[in-house]
Amino acid sequence: MKKKLHLIVLVFLCAFNSLFAQLNGTYTINPSGSGTKNFTTFKAAAKMLKDSGVNGAVVFSIANGIYNERVSIDTIKGTSKTNTVTFESASGDSSKVILDYGAGATADLYTLRLNGCSYINFNKITVQKSGGTNNYGIEVTGSAHHNKVSNCIVKAAKTASLCYVIYSATGIDSVNTFYNNYILNGYYKIYWDGGKKSEKKNEFIHNILDSSTYYGV
Repeated sequence: MKKKLHLIVLVFLCAFNSLFAQLNGTYTINPSGSGTKNFTTFKAAAKMLKDSGVNGAVVFSIANGIYNERVSIDTIKGTSKTNTVTFESASGDSSKVILDYGAGATADLYTLRLNGCSYINFNKITVQKSGGTNNYGIEVTGSAHHNKVSNCIVKAAKTASLCYVIYSATGIDSVNTFYNNYILNGYYKIYWDGGKKSEKKNEFIHNILDSSTYYGV
């Protein structure tokens, strides 16, 4: 009886470890894909990262298409300067992978939120908030740090004073980089509360700011 109980416990532990094994290597995000290394949505990939963590560099290669969802990337165990997590277009064309959230409720402000995460990269995709009078394309919050958005198209609506393309107002968000992006629309292109003394080294480099209603930065 004792041996049988030990065997059951061992099988359970193996199944648990397999379910929540740390991520490492290349994965895909493809609604038509299959297999253990494919996720059909950004949200599914983000949940697995949060639940499992990483023990090496991780790349999500994203199939062309429109992904109608809002995504929060929260704190991920194991990320570091070498153990980065990258979301990037498989085709290399930022206009072909579109992360879009159109709902306009007050509680649904963002399309992409970097929430306390670190060493997360977004490369060559479009992030847009296409609906609602109050909205953010990308929100950075919760002391997020060492994240990078590069070669992306980032868009928001421009119909009201609470439309921000890139927004950071709460938490001490430091060492985040926005490089070579096309930043479109919005009442404000970039709203970043830099008044917090311990917040530092956030960089905006070689971005194009187009068609704001009021402020660029």
